[in-house]
Amino acid sequence: MTAYGLLGELATWTGLADPSPASATPTAAARVSVTSTQVMGVVDHAKIREILDVCDRMMGEASLRQHAFDWLVLPGGDPHDQPVVDAYYPGRNLVVLCQQQTEAHRALCAELVPAYGLGLLKIDLAAFRDDSETAYSFLIPELEAVREAMPPVFDDMTA
Repeated sequence: MTAYGLLGELATWTGLADPSPASATPTAAARVSVTSTQVMGVVDHAKIREILDVCDRMMGEASLRQHAFDWLVLPGGDPHDQPVVDAYYPGRNLVVLCQQQTEAHRALCAELVPAYGLGLLKIDLAAFRDDSETAYSFLIPELEAVREAMPPVFDDMTA
């Protein structure tokens, strides 16, 4: 790391700052690989947040993000290292997965989430990488259908 710190290095790599001494400046190949990895990770997390924000608006409630269920444990896995779902809407008994989990996690969710009386909505992130506008044009009607099929759950004590 240079005297400029991590942000200074990032600014240098992207050409937004004066270059640091040659010994501290990564090679062009290192710049490309580091930047590509960082940007892809940022895009995925930002895109997931954006998609879940749309889901929140369509469902009419704020989801519980990165939610873990006590019963959602991989076979033979550590109960303290539970897989999480991208979003859970307790008011609609709905779980949302954005398809970046492992195959084992997706299979476990496909089996257990409905067994516990919850709906499961799977969103494919790959569609949003290529053409977000088209992907949203398909997602919005799907969310409307889910909203109609899964009306809000009300507590009998307050009704």
